[in-house]
Amino acid sequence: MTTTLRYILALAIALPFAYAQAGEVVRSLKGLESAVKCETPRADEFEVECSVCVGRSQIADTFMITDGTVFMQMTDGASYPNSPIRAGDRIRASGRVIRQDNDLYNYAKAFKIDILSHGEPPPPAEASIRDVSDGKTLYRPIRVAGTIIDAFRDEIDPRFVFFVLSSGRDIVYASAYCTNAFERTPGLVGATVAVTGSSFKPHGGNNRVNFGIQISTSVPDGIAILKAAPEDPFLAPPLEGGAHEVRKALESASPWRKVEGTVIATWNRATALLKTQQGFVSRISFSYAPAPSVGDVIEVVGLPETDFYTMNLSRAQWRKAEHNASPPESPEDATIRFLLADESGRREFKPGYNGRLVRLVGLVQNIADLGEDGTRITLGDGGFELPIQLPPKFEMDDGLAKGSKIEVVGVCVMETETRNAQTPFPRILGCFVVPRYADDLRVIARPPWWTPARLTLVICALAILILAVLVWNVMLKKVSDRKGRDLAAARFANSVSELKVRERTRLATELHDSIVQSLTGASMKLRAADKMFETNPAASRNQLTLALKTLDSCRDEIRNCIWDLRNQALDEPVMDKVLVRTLTPHVGDTRLTVRFAVPRERLTDNTAHAIICIVRELVLNAVRHGKAKSVQVAGCLDSGKLLFSVKDDGCGFDPASHPGPDDGHFGLQGVLERIEAIGGTMTLISSPGAGTKVSASIAMPKEGKQ
Repeated sequence: MTTTLRYILALAIALPFAYAQAGEVVRSLKGLESAVKCETPRADEFEVECSVCVGRSQIADTFMITDGTVFMQMTDGASYPNSPIRAGDRIRASGRVIRQDNDLYNYAKAFKIDILSHGEPPPPAEASIRDVSDGKTLYRPIRVAGTIIDAFRDEIDPRFVFFVLSSGRDIVYASAYCTNAFERTPGLVGATVAVTGSSFKPHGGNNRVNFGIQISTSVPDGIAILKAAPEDPFLAPPLEGGAHEVRKALESASPWRKVEGTVIATWNRATALLKTQQGFVSRISFSYAPAPSVGDVIEVVGLPETDFYTMNLSRAQWRKAEHNASPPESPEDATIRFLLADESGRREFKPGYNGRLVRLVGLVQNIADLGEDGTRITLGDGGFELPIQLPPKFEMDDGLAKGSKIEVVGVCVMETETRNAQTPFPRILGCFVVPRYADDLRVIARPPWWTPARLTLVICALAILILAVLVWNVMLKKVSDRKGRDLAAARFANSVSELKVRERTRLATELHDSIVQSLTGASMKLRAADKMFETNPAASRNQLTLALKTLDSCRDEIRNCIWDLRNQALDEPVMDKVLVRTLTPHVGDTRLTVRFAVPRERLTDNTAHAIICIVRELVLNAVRHGKAKSVQVAGCLDSGKLLFSVKDDGCGFDPASHPGPDDGHFGLQGVLERIEAIGGTMTLISSPGAGTKVSASIAMPKEGKQ
């Protein structure tokens, strides 16, 4: 097979995989709709011909397309924001499906758009609010009739206004892009209108993604008034009954309800508590500031809500009423603990106190400026804290400060959460008190001079001082440590020098007391042999023999001194190991037993060295002269004395007639001298054929080392 054929075969095998990987080009709206809904991670290219049923809006890059059967949304990635695309145009669009991992939706984006022809925009189809909610009109131009029950500007994007369109039980949201038309929308609330626009499902961004399907229109062109709103919104029916009244109002074509009463508290510019003529308390959230003043008798129209404790109104409008104000109430003495907890201290609210006038005493824990919404004071008493909400422009005592003891007279307000479908009933979130007038807040006692702030300042100063002392101590410690190390090094060097001098002295003593004396004796015997060589040859030979023995003893002694200099046995912590390590090279085949139960730390280096030399000399005598087959070395501390012995099973000798230095034998004499040098005594027991035992006794101090 040639190289060209192999390349062709490989290409033929790879092409299907490459085609499958890239995805085929979609050429129908049905296929494009399926590709947009597909979650498979593939990059679908498309090229479709279709008609524009809804043109691009003023601020969005999307438009609606159709082939007569399928309606869908497309994003303009080619000419936005200067797109010439209009409703009724026939276009050819090519691009690809964009899949996003973090925005929960896919969309078709056209990177090339060719306008094939122009046409008239398709007329909007008549649809009901239920059709819109069910998605039957999605991405189509529609015309929907209903009653506007609410209108408000989008706080996320103020360029949009939302309308709530109702046909009784069914509602739908309509969003409209507007610049200056919002001023007339409040007048549309309650009007029956026909909204012309398109239905769509918002995706991500700043849109209200949880609203579901919405209607997009324009203001005012997209809203035709079929029946004007009542000229007097205060003709709405009164708010009566319980939670069922709220449900019934929301299911009606006009859910707005009215209450009349006296304002007993205001806060946050646009919120008030109203005591109605029927005697119940209602929380009112006004659409526009300012709210009425405390004591005003007003009529209020708004959307009904309930937290199952009170009947409330939101998006409310108000006007003064002709009725007389309710008679003033006398405040009820209460405590912060009583309003927030039960007798055991557990969290407990008193919903029956909502709207009641109470008098409290406590210490100011914090004062927070809320700007246009007023001031919030945190009042504490016995470990419990309660917010005091001052209305805007409330005349507060200039001397009021953190730590002041104050008396507050105000209306108790229970703060509840919004009702939702996931909870059986709204929960109480908290409780706060709203003073009505300037004299409702009275300072009983000013904060003491010794305030927490000053205490904190003193603590900080002390902490800085302590830190400075600690830093100084650390620096002194470093200096002392450095000088201590220098002193320790100097002492160590001095100790090393003293040890060297001591070792030199010991070595000089060893050489002088043993080797020098032996060499002197050998020299004298050689001179005697020289004088008697011609006159008495036999005596001369005897002197030569003694000189040889003396020189052999000197050689052994020098060898031992050299071994001692190189020996590291003194570093061992146990005397048993010291002796075994020292004696093993000298015993050969002789069995050696060592039981020396004396702690090494009780002996100085000189004493330990002397004992090593004594035991070594005795063991060498047993091996060389006694021909012993076993040697036993033992030692212990007993009654303040160090006792040790060397016993062998050699040939033994007669202590009374054993050869001495005059005969060239210096071993026992050297042993005796070493024992006496360290303050000890020696005992020798031996007889011919019965072995030898040499014992030593050294007095030990009660404390310290020998």
